[in-house]
Amino acid sequence: MDWALNCAAIPAELIESELFGHEKGSFTGATTLKHGAFEQARGGTLLLDELGDSPPALQAKLLRTLEEYAFRRVGGSVAIQADVRIVAATSFDIERLALEGGMRKELYYRLNVVRIHLPPLCDRPDDILRLARHFLVRFADRLGKQIRGFSPAAEMILLARGWPGNIRELRNAVERGVILSEGELVDAPCLAGNPGLTVTSAKLYEEAKDLVLLQFKREYLSARLVETAGSVTKAAELSGLKRQSFSRMCTEAGVDPGKFVSRREI
Repeated sequence: MDWALNCAAIPAELIESELFGHEKGSFTGATTLKHGAFEQARGGTLLLDELGDSPPALQAKLLRTLEEYAFRRVGGSVAIQADVRIVAATSFDIERLALEGGMRKELYYRLNVVRIHLPPLCDRPDDILRLARHFLVRFADRLGKQIRGFSPAAEMILLARGWPGNIRELRNAVERGVILSEGELVDAPCLAGNPGLTVTSAKLYEEAKDLVLLQFKREYLSARLVETAGSVTKAAELSGLKRQSFSRMCTEAGVDPGKFVSRREI
């Protein structure tokens, strides 16, 4: 089965036991045998989150385990096969951390087989509203609230924010908005009331404004195309625009009318 271990959330004196397990009586308080993360994840994937925060002694033992494909429980003498796939994650610049001595270079090179760089949320503006809506549905269901979305002003705040805390910060902000909301939409005051959600200098004014306008165009054009089953002519009429203007705006915003067509225009 799959297993996850947050290396930064476990005290240094306990993390070896959490990772490799321990034998009964191996230290004070070890009253029973404990299976560690390597055993819990046998045959699956073990996620080592925030590995950059792990103590040097643990890094040495982890390196040995990866080299030998085996480990021993704390206080144990029998080698146990490490039948797991390792996925390591960190918020640090891991290569720089290894070069500066914050992480064992050998462990870094051993783990760096396939490297996946996940850009910060501020560099993925198209994902912000998608994630926010996902969290909104989750928290509204959990709290038993009939909330169907965000107001346009609330969406502007979400898009303009730099999100230095990335997805965790966004998730917490949406949860707060759902808690404070009293209507069918999470409105701007429910978000702007959070000091961490004011529009900061994380983005230049013009950059933030362009982001909001682009998202608005995408949402508006897509909504009209949904209403008209992909008919650009009808969508332009509903919008009070010429067909050529509507079509050009779709191209500029990256909206493909063909995705909304249920019956081709003749």
